[in-house]
Amino acid sequence: MVWPTRIRCSHPEPRTEPQFGFPLPCPKAQPFIFAIVEVSKKWYDGLPKDLQEIIDRDGAKVGQEIRPIEIEAYNAQRKDWLANGGETISLPPDEQAAMMETLGSVAEDVSKTKPAVHDAYETILAEAKKTR
Repeated sequence: MVWPTRIRCSHPEPRTEPQFGFPLPCPKAQPFIFAIVEVSKKWYDGLPKDLQEIIDRDGAKVGQEIRPIEIEAYNAQRKDWLANGGETISLPPDEQAAMMETLGSVAEDVSKTKPAVHDAYETILAEAKKTR
């Protein structure tokens, strides 16, 4: 299943926060959108190989189909942010590299004390490396 998702909360209507200047779905929330596809591993592993391939192929296809929607939502939010006085700041390349070096081991360091979390991290890392 695919769920395009935006932040939701219990407030009856979006509120305009002074620091943002445009409606947000929750106080102190930053708007975002993402898509996630989930199936049960036990169920998936029990499928014949040809059906697993269909799930994989169609899941990848849906991921590509929803990408323009995600980009459009991101660009609209960024435009609203900038139009209402927000700004984005980029670090100089050397500072960006230093920050990434510092933060690069955080997930590994945090997850290594919990074997199940570390296994999940390793799985995600392996999949991410396939896209580079």
